[in-house]
Amino acid sequence: MEEKILQFCKEYFARYGYAPSVREIGDGVGLNSSSSVNLHMNRLYDAGLIASDHRGLPRAFRVVGMTVVDGNE
Repeated sequence: MEEKILQFCKEYFARYGYAPSVREIGDGVGLNSSSSVNLHMNRLYDAGLIASDHRGLPRAFRVVGMTVVDGNE
């Protein structure tokens, strides 16, 4: 499930330029519980695949190694 969440987040970042919410992640990967999403997100943090300077805040994470470029520049 972590790989599915990571892929969803990469696609969301590429499309919108910012992080998805927990609810959007759940909807995108088929998880109904925000607790389940948070469990898998914590595993991604622990694995070093996502990072945050403000862990736990909504939309305050990034995918490690991914650069998002603003299409308006």
